[in-house]
Amino acid sequence: MVLVAQAAVGYSQYLSGDPVLLVGIHLAGATSVVMAMVFFNLGLYTRDPAPAAQVPPGDRRTARELART
Repeated sequence: MVLVAQAAVGYSQYLSGDPVLLVGIHLAGATSVVMAMVFFNLGLYTRDPAPAAQVPPGDRRTARELART
């Protein structure tokens, strides 16, 4: 939807001789197209939480120390 609006602004810009207001709207539209693409691509993937380190019973090291080894 954003891409169609951006194309309409660009085409009207071309037909009317490039008025300054339409240039600003065109730049705002280009920014919203990029934002829509980024949000779409970020929505394609999920990150699973990292599994917690297992500490054996009786071990005095912390989980952080075990993760380093």
